[in-house]
Amino acid sequence: MAQSQDAANWNDFFLQWRAASMPDIRQWEHFFTSFSDLMESEKPASPKAEFTKSIEDCAAFFEEFGAGLKAYRRSGKAVDIWKLAGIGTNEMRNSQVLAWMLDCNAEHGQGSLFLKKFLDIAKTESAKQPAFQKSVPFPEWVEGSKYLTRTEQTCGTNGDSRVDIEIDGPDFLIFIEVKIYEQENGNQLERYVEVARKKACGRPWGVIYLTRRGERPKGEMLDNTIISLRWSELSKVFKHSLESAIVNGLGLDSLAYHAIDQFSGHINSF
Repeated sequence: MAQSQDAANWNDFFLQWRAASMPDIRQWEHFFTSFSDLMESEKPASPKAEFTKSIEDCAAFFEEFGAGLKAYRRSGKAVDIWKLAGIGTNEMRNSQVLAWMLDCNAEHGQGSLFLKKFLDIAKTESAKQPAFQKSVPFPEWVEGSKYLTRTEQTCGTNGDSRVDIEIDGPDFLIFIEVKIYEQENGNQLERYVEVARKKACGRPWGVIYLTRRGERPKGEMLDNTIISLRWSELSKVFKHSLESAIVNGLGLDSLAYHAIDQFSGHINSF
């Protein structure tokens, strides 16, 4: 029975392999999913278990694999947009891409889709922070709302505060402080909270601290006003958002789709 199941697994694997030889990234995704399932089924049940596949089968596989990989590379779909652009772990460059995704007027054509998902995850994370009890409600998405998304925005009376991303609309105000490997600088988050409170003029507002591990701000007094987010959580949200974007008309072969998909993978590596 086990051998029959192994044969079925290998048969499914080679069918997926042949399909993946086509220069279509969706077929490659199916191939690697099938490959992962196959490797899981091939784990030895005991230390004495032996690999029984023939050398001829393996040789044929690698010969086809090499040809298919060359065809995939020739198709140009292996290009990593953000690696090519060299954004790396530079906070300003990553902030600019993130702001592009959150901008309702951006060329990705998905309007406020990614901002709505961003607000959802921020609200979910705030519920995990027991001290988070703001007197002003955290912003929730208002359907049809228009807003401006800006980076490196100077604010404050003396111009001594510069927010990485500011999202400003008639219904809410959001500041996002972006950190990757740098540390919190002095009392910058405290200044952002004060500026946001004043600039909101009664609107719902929020300050989000985006870091690799969801670090909390230094000052304990900020525990009830700052929402901490992890890049990895944001990556999952954006990956999931692509499903809605496809339904909304985003083409699987479009540059926007690959840019968003690859950025989601990029920030997950921080």
